[in-house]
Parts: sequence; structure tokens; C-alpha cells
Amino acid sequence: MAVVYDFMPVTLADYPGLVASTVFVAGCNFHCPYCHNSFLIDFLPPDRDKEDKFFSYLIKRKKMIDGVVVTGGEPTLNPGLKEFILKVKGMGYKVKLDTNGSKPEVLEDLIKNDLLDYIAMDIKAPESKYRIFTSNAGEVMRDIKKSIEIVKKSGVIYEFRTTVHPGLLNIEDFKNMMDLLKGAERYVLQAYRFSEQVLDAEFCGKEPVKKEYLMEIEELLAEHIKVIEIRI
Repeated sequence: MAVVYDFMPVTLADYPGLVASTVFVAGCNFHCPYCHNSFLIDFLPPDRDKEDKFFSYLIKRKKMIDGVVVTGGEPTLNPGLKEFILKVKGMGYKVKLDTNGSKPEVLEDLIKNDLLDYIAMDIKAPESKYRIFTSNAGEVMRDIKKSIEIVKKSGVIYEFRTTVHPGLLNIEDFKNMMDLLKGAERYVLQAYRFSEQVLDAEFCGKEPVKKEYLMEIEELLAEHIKVIEIRI
């Protein structure tokens, strides 16, 4: 079963420390206002030709590419994900998965089969505000809490991350996220950035997040989390 909707041949930003290629998987169960891949929210059919081109590209660039980033959309919703990653791993590449954590059973299976080398899991907000991002917040939140614990205990390099937009999350919200974040090895504060593909551009606007606001959040959380990174 095909997985690839599109791919970016080379990225120096998506896989920390590695030169990677990024695969985009269509379909998502969240509707984040700041989503910059909003064209991937719909469950668009994978492109078999592009997937074939992607694997051909990996064969040709074996000595230039270190890893593959699988992002979305939400990749764990695609039933062909495991088979796809098995093929990538079989070619000798490291795999990083970007996920919202809503499918803990998929995440756990991939981890148990040693198919992931890096996990980047979004923690969108405190529990009380997840309704902004998904219509099924109660059920999804239970799954996200399971995923957080699975990731923490996985032995896989990971980061939890939150996109910071002052109109969505205030300082009090980050205080209320401590139950979810406490004990994390690595947490990334990802500044909202405008692009033409932002899902709700009217609400999110074009104004960049002030670095001072990000640093205030960092200071608040520093004693509870081992490593905090600000990405602007």
C-alpha cells in the first residue's frame, strides 16, 4: 500500500543532526489553526509514482542522505505506514516520525519492532484546550497521554514540541501543561511562523512570536525538563 503523497528530496532542518529526505503523508484527524501543511489535512490518495521516485532517489543518494522524516498530515493514520518504514529501514536509513500522538497502538508497534530512530511528538496544549485542535478532544486526550508514556519509556531519541502562538496559548496554559511535560528529556518551543498555507491565516496573522515570550516560557519550565530548545 502506497504512503507517499509528496516528498522533499533534502532537508537540513527536519531531522536534528542529519541530512534527510522528508516524506509527506496526507490525512489528519486534527485541525490546528496554525497548520502550515493544511493541504495535507484531507485524506488525499497517495501517489504511487512519487513513492517509486522516492525509493529510486534513496538508492541513488545512498551516500548523501542519512535519514528519512515521515510527517503529515498524521502518518500513523495510514495503514501502510509500517510496511513503508520497514522498506526504508531495510535500505539502511534512520527514520524520524512526526506525530500528534493520537494513535498510541501504532506508535507502540513501531517502537517494539525497532523501526524508529527519532520521535517528534506534538503536545498541542493543556488538556482543557485540546478542543481547539480536534472535535473529539476527550477520547483523543486519553490516547495522547498513553503515547506520552510510551515515548518516554521507549528508549528512542525523542522530543515533545509545542507550536507557540500567543493567541492560542498563554503563560498560564504552559503552567497547566506541566502534568503532560514533567520528566520529559527534551522539549521544543516552536515559534509560529506565517505561510500562505496556514489553515486559519486570518486568526493566526503574520506577526512573528516575540523571542521574549518564548524565553519567558522556557524559564517557567526549565526546572522540570532536562533540555528545552527554542526554534524560531
